[in-house]
Amino acid sequence: MVLLLETDVVEGSVPRVRLLFTGDAQSAPDGSAARAWRPTQTARPLLNLASPPITNEAYNVLAALHSKLEGLEAYRKFQQSGDNQTWQQLSQMDNQAVELLVQRLEQLVRDGKFRPQQPGRAG
Repeated sequence: MVLLLETDVVEGSVPRVRLLFTGDAQSAPDGSAARAWRPTQTARPLLNLASPPITNEAYNVLAALHSKLEGLEAYRKFQQSGDNQTWQQLSQMDNQAVELLVQRLEQLVRDGKFRPQQPGRAG
């Protein structure tokens, strides 16, 4: 399952998160997870949260993951116009970072640290 989250952060306020896309990573034409994360011009918000129900750490991991996936998409485009070796090396490094971030996100979910503790809720 792939989620595309758009965030709007204003200093001193709670970040707003909009869910723009959900789907399978294989839903992209070339089967790449990075492409599945790209919104389309026709994407409309599925969910708008004034106070996101995730922890700061989960938010940070998701934001870093989103950034890395956008970088991978850029490298893919850059490879088409020239110096493939540089972009391939950068892609390999970012793929390792993506793997680390996905593992961390999975760990947060397993440890019950993806969502903040709520009063009266065991966790």
